[in-house]
Amino acid sequence: MALPLVSLSGRLILSPPTERDDPHFVALRSHPETRQYIPRQFFPDNFTVEAARARRESRASDPAIVDFSIRSKDGDEYLGAIGIFHVDEAMKSCESGVAISPAAFRTGVATEAFHAVMRYAFETRGLHRVVFHTAASNVRMRGLLDGAGAKLEGILREVWPANEGDGFSDACVYSILAQEWTETVKSRLEERISRL
Repeated sequence: MALPLVSLSGRLILSPPTERDDPHFVALRSHPETRQYIPRQFFPDNFTVEAARARRESRASDPAIVDFSIRSKDGDEYLGAIGIFHVDEAMKSCESGVAISPAAFRTGVATEAFHAVMRYAFETRGLHRVVFHTAASNVRMRGLLDGAGAKLEGILREVWPANEGDGFSDACVYSILAQEWTETVKSRLEERISRL
């Protein structure tokens, strides 16, 4: 599967981020709905277009990271970001994460983008294991992972500094193995996409 990726329905294009995506990425990461689940040490309050550009350029040169911007089929509408990172070819593993524009919530964008990237990770890259970390309070992401058949490996208690006030927040660790992708996860996601 060559880049860019096309979603199963054909309505989304996932391609490496470019300069035109930087302001959209800043808006996505600065949105209160997104920020409530991302610890400040990952994206500080003053995240700028210049910081987004530097991040994009740095990550593009790292072979252990493959980032994608999610856009509508015609390329006009920016819908989010997704990717794989900490790719370890020797261990055949990586991590993955997704952030969807709040305007695209409940439209199936997350499901289709997730399917395309998991297909890339398992079928194109030949990885064995994909791991996800998400805030325990992130009901949308947990619903996507649970519904797809990802396995909850555990909860990391008070692992991330809380964004509001003092204290720490919990994070959930999920994973999908190549066999689970083939036997369960792929078909579950495709069934959900067919109902959209």
